[in-house]
Parts: sequence; C-alpha cells; structure tokens
Amino acid sequence: MEKHEKTKAQLLNELDEARRRIAELEQSERIRQLAEEALQESERRYRDLYTIAPLAFVIWDRDCRVIDWNKRAEQMFGWSREEVVGRNFFEFLIPEGARFTVEVVVDALLQGRLPSRSINENLTKGGQILLCEWNNSIRYDKDGRVAGAISLALDITERKRSEDALRETERFLSNVFASIQDGISILDKDFTVVRVNPTMERWYAHAMPLVGKKCHKAYSGRDETCRVCPTRRTLETGEAAHEVVPKRGPGGQAEGWVDLYSFPLFDTETGQLKGFIEYVRDITDRKRAEDELRKLNEELERRVRERTVQLEASNKELEAFTYSASHDLRSPLNNITGFTEVLSDEYMDRLDERGKRYLRNVRASSVQMNQVIDALLNLSLVTQCEIHRQDVDLSALAQSITAQLREREPDRRVEFTIEPRMTANGDAQLLRVALENLLGNAWKFTKRRADAKIEFGSVAHATTQNVKAEDRPVFFIRDNGAGFDMAQKDKLFRAFQRLHTSAEFEGTGIGLATVERIIHRHGGRIWAEGAIDKGATFYFTL
Repeated sequence: MEKHEKTKAQLLNELDEARRRIAELEQSERIRQLAEEALQESERRYRDLYTIAPLAFVIWDRDCRVIDWNKRAEQMFGWSREEVVGRNFFEFLIPEGARFTVEVVVDALLQGRLPSRSINENLTKGGQILLCEWNNSIRYDKDGRVAGAISLALDITERKRSEDALRETERFLSNVFASIQDGISILDKDFTVVRVNPTMERWYAHAMPLVGKKCHKAYSGRDETCRVCPTRRTLETGEAAHEVVPKRGPGGQAEGWVDLYSFPLFDTETGQLKGFIEYVRDITDRKRAEDELRKLNEELERRVRERTVQLEASNKELEAFTYSASHDLRSPLNNITGFTEVLSDEYMDRLDERGKRYLRNVRASSVQMNQVIDALLNLSLVTQCEIHRQDVDLSALAQSITAQLREREPDRRVEFTIEPRMTANGDAQLLRVALENLLGNAWKFTKRRADAKIEFGSVAHATTQNVKAEDRPVFFIRDNGAGFDMAQKDKLFRAFQRLHTSAEFEGTGIGLATVERIIHRHGGRIWAEGAIDKGATFYFTL
C-alpha cells in the first residue's frame, strides 16, 4: 500500500516535470518562431534593399564569379542577372586599363584585409566606360573562412566630370587671377584681406603677409580707415566706386599713385553682399607724365602769350610801316608821274626816239610801282582785318568776276565753266579777293590760247596725293594755259616769286601770297598742280 502511494507521488512529480518541460518547449518554440519571423523580416528588408537600392549589388566568390546581381546592377551595366551569374567579372566588367587596380583590391579582400572603398573604371554591355565608386564587404562561410565579398557600386562618372570641370575652371580662374598685371585684392565685409594676386604681393612685399590684415593696415600702414576710400563708398551704396589714391611705401610715405576701383562681391545664390573686389592699377608713370605735360603746357602757354604780345607789336609796327611806306612811296611816284606827263605834253616834240622810249619806260615803271604798292596794301589788309563770317555763294562771286574780266577785254574768247550753287562759310569780301586773284591768273595765263578754257568747280573729297581725304568740299580753278614746272611749286605762294617774266605775263608777284593768307585765315589749305604749257589747277578748302 505504501509502495503504491509512492509510485503515485512519483507520477505526480513526473507530471509536474512534464508540464514544466512542455512549458519550456512552448516558450522555446515561441522564441524560435519570433526569431524565424525576425529572420524573415530581415531577409525581406535585405531583399527589398538589394532589389530597389540605388546602388548596384554584386555578390561574388573567391574565384571572382558572380553569385548575385541586383536590378540596379542590370540598369547600370546593361547585363541581366542571368547573363552574368557564374561568370568571372574580370571577363566583362573590368577594362584592361583598370585590371591591375581591381586585382589589388580583390587580393586584399580574399586575404581578409578590407579596402572598403575603391574607385575604378568599369565596362557596360554597350562598351561605355563608367567610373564607379565601390564599397566592399568580405563574406565568410560557416567555418569563418573568407568566401568572397559583397560589392556595392555607385556611378560617379558625371560627378567626376563635374568635379574635373570645376577644378579646371578653378585652375583657369586662378591662372587668370595670377596673370593679371594690375593688382587685385579680395576683402570681406569687414575690410579684411582674404586673397590677393601676385602683383599685390610684389607691390606690398614690405607688408607681407597681406591676407588677414585690414586693407588700410596692409596697404597704407594705417590703424584707421582711409579718409578717401572708394570701398567704404561701395559698402554704403552697393555700387562700384573709383578714386585716385597715393601708393604707400614701407613707412607710409607716398611713392606714387594708383587708380583704385572697388566692386561689390555678391553671393550669386542669395544676392547677399559677401565682400569687395579692389582692382588697383599703378598710374605713377602716367601721373608723372601728366604733371610734366602740364608744366610743359604752362610753359608753352606762357611763351605763346609772350610771342603773341611780340607778334601783335610787330604787326602793329608792320601795319604802321606799310601805311607809312605806301604814303612815302606814293608821293615821289606821283611826282615822277606828274613830271613825265609834263614832259610828254610839253617836250615830246623835242625828244628823239630814244628819249621818247626812255620816257615811256619811266611812266610804265611808275605805274607798275603803284600796282605793287596797292598789292602790298591789300596783303596787309587781308592779314590784319577782322573776318565777318557768313554763307557765301562762291558761284555767284565767280560769275561777277568773270563778267568784269570779259568787260576789260571784250575781244578775248574764253570758255568759262562754273559749277552752280557752290557755297561756303567765310568773309565775303576776302573770298572775293581770293577768287579775283585765282580767276585773274587763269585769265592772264590763257591769253595765248585760242581755245582758252577756265573751270571753277568742287569735289566731295580731296583727290590728289597732296592732301588726305576730307569730308569738307575741295574747290578748284583749272585752266589750260601756260602752266608751270612742278619742281618750282614751292615758289608759287611766296611774295615776289614769279615763275614767268614780266615780258611774258604782267603782274606784281603778290597775288597768290594774298590768296594763301586768305585761305589760311579761313582755316583752309591751298595747293596746286600743273605742267608747262598744259595748264594749272589750284585746289583750296575752307
């Protein structure tokens, strides 16, 4: 009986133990299920990440054979998963030029070292070269041995191109910055120097280093801002400013001058003022040249004033002399003329032929002398008289002058051609004197031509080699008369310089000198072309 009860107690204990173990098993199963669910969730997440990640996943073994290849790898490199699984990636993914670099990475991974990041070129199915950044992780088998690796690739081709382009731009701008021979200084908003070009370093070598100093300290040796400061004005207005300021030496003394331009430096994205660009040009030599030129101009003006006073005095003396001489000469000439008239009237019958010839010569000489005196007075007049400018009809003046010439010698047959409506701005009286001399010369030097022709016209521009083309009209008087030797053209406009003898053509030798004075007083030029027995052409501008 006692033995039976003990067996029952044992059974009860065993039942409790069984229940406890069942509870442990149930708990263990719940834990296993939770672990399995967690593993499945982890695998799902990994698979989602593997499938939709923006990186290319390449899983490979110790023989570099591809074990797996995600969608992004298919998109990036062009091969489908089925095309690459089981293949050695060196066969299709690595270009010859990158092979050595990749072999070094693979060897390190298979030896348990971890070059987690590498950059190399890769091939696409279409033959395109991509630059990829790889992040590598070693894979181990269940025994802890290296089984291969997982490699994640990011296509950085465009990024690398952009970086290279940016570096090239920065290098180019840096070269430009360094090559500019004028000074460039970059300041922040507090007027602190943040960058300078080599020119500034050369100019202010005594103040090096410039970067980190306030601009007034670096460039002027001052503890406070400069009194004349275009950069401070730029800060106030936001606009470019300019000043000419002294260039300071080691002791703060002025050693020259610079053009200082200040420009605001804005952030292109925010539009906020970041600082200033100071552009500095050394103008010391220019300033010295300007100062020297100013002194020379002042000296020249002083000399011109002195010379003007002297000339005015000389002109007054000349005018007085001319007036006096003309009157002093006319008086004896009038006496000579009067006595020759008395001789002619009262004693002509007592003279032989030689005496009569002498008397005629004396009378002709006195007449010619009177003409010379008149010409000298005219020359003095055109030099001294005041010019009254107005619009002058040159064609009408020429018509009036030619009519007078025809009246004096009605038997002459001369073909005149005068261009209509030629006008100029000038003194009508002086221009008439000039045309009377020019047309009178043409009339005189064509007297031996049966087919005499005289033309007065104009051209839009100078057409001879003696003058450069001008916008103002060039007037000309052309004839087919005696002409002249071009070798003697420099004598044409000199007083008393005649190219023909009095026996050939009468005249005083002062007419063309008078014309030149008139033309010059009108701010113009006069020149001539001709050939012996082939006529002459006189050109002039006003």
